[in-house]
Amino acid sequence: MAVESRQPDAFAIIFIFLGAATVTASDIHEHELKKSSADDILVFIAWAIDVAQTGTAAAWMKATWYGYHSSDVPDFTVEQQVHQAKIMLVQGLLYNPVLGLVKWSIIVFLMRLDDKRKIIKWTLRILLAVNLGHLISVFFGVCSPVHMYWDHFKTDQVVDGQVVNDNYSCIGQAAFSLGTAAISVTTDIAILLVPIAIMVNLQLPLRRKLAVIIVLSLSWAVAVVGAIRIYFFVNFWYGRFPDPNWSLWNTLSGVENNVAIMVSCAPSIKAVITWYLPRFFGTSNARSNTTPYHYPGTYQLSTRPRADSEGGVRGKGSSTEAIVRSESLDGSGEFGAHSETTEARTTQGPAT
Repeated sequence: MAVESRQPDAFAIIFIFLGAATVTASDIHEHELKKSSADDILVFIAWAIDVAQTGTAAAWMKATWYGYHSSDVPDFTVEQQVHQAKIMLVQGLLYNPVLGLVKWSIIVFLMRLDDKRKIIKWTLRILLAVNLGHLISVFFGVCSPVHMYWDHFKTDQVVDGQVVNDNYSCIGQAAFSLGTAAISVTTDIAILLVPIAIMVNLQLPLRRKLAVIIVLSLSWAVAVVGAIRIYFFVNFWYGRFPDPNWSLWNTLSGVENNVAIMVSCAPSIKAVITWYLPRFFGTSNARSNTTPYHYPGTYQLSTRPRADSEGGVRGKGSSTEAIVRSESLDGSGEFGAHSETTEARTTQGPAT
């Protein structure tokens, strides 16, 4: 009788999402016309770690017979259990930094929008501090001494059905994993709300404003995946899975990481969409010269050449900053706070 397995499905899920994140990031990089900024670099570092994490997850699935019915899984030797624990540790150490770096990237991007309101500035600073703390917390969620995370299998004893070993101590894995997952989802939601607060006062046409808010608020997708992951975590730790080895819930970590990477590219995704479908965001020609919208003085993100009393434009090389890349003077379709130097025009009347 053939042994039933869902392991190929698990492999397909993690590698398909990795492929989607890779295509998204590479396509964005191909169409970026400016040098990579700090937030772009953070995303690419996160993607590189994500590749390693996905490979490690696949190795762990293979070593533990993940995707098979528990009744079909053979008893593992001590050496095999040690090997599995080492892979599990590496997988956990790689998982958290991916999300942390992606959120770091989004926060840096939002900071570059330079909203002058104190509540926005302090919210972003607090989010950055919490995120960095969460990023490094995983390195403390192991055993003391560390090697006992995997070597405890060699000295564990079972007394009255309980594993007893006085040679080490570990943080409670259930409380730690659920706590860090809850913090992760909370920061996802907070990062979701900040761009809405930033964009709501911008002097943009309603359709374009809504489009920009939607693009910048795609972190809801990561929050949803994270919440689903917490639900399955609770079921796992409290023994509510009839057969956890057969379930594919462990693939959610890879799904969450890769969705986060794709979401972090959202500002640049708008640029690529505008490139291919200029009318998607209301731009008639993604390559045509258009004048950026003027933003309220509280943001100081977009300045126009000042017209003199004759209606001409003073000076050359005036600096123009824009949030919406598709509105940049060179029509490059870029999306992000950046400076552009443009030749002053001598048309009559104020810039429009």
